[in-house]
Amino acid sequence: MDIFKRCPRLAPIKSAIFPLVKKDGMPEIASEIYGELKKHFSVFYDDKSAVGRRYRRQDKIGTPFCIMVDDATLNRNGNKMIECPVCYRNAVLFRFFLSQE
Repeated sequence: MDIFKRCPRLAPIKSAIFPLVKKDGMPEIASEIYGELKKHFSVFYDDKSAVGRRYRRQDKIGTPFCIMVDDATLNRNGNKMIECPVCYRNAVLFRFFLSQE
């Protein structure tokens, strides 16, 4: 099976932010992340329908990164967890550590 790989620089939307549910403070955290990222990138906020459908919509248009705000986000006590496709790992980690200086 061949996998069509898209260059993230060509994506119309660089990242999508999803709260898992519309309660427990998740939409507020997701909105905060959206507000920070939209200053620098083309991002999309989506809290409608099931999570799988949200991911599928973004996959269809080639969004390279999706951020999910879930229960673990609320219980992480300030720690950050980054999940990304393996092929983008080095670029994501490089940018993350540069932003921490």
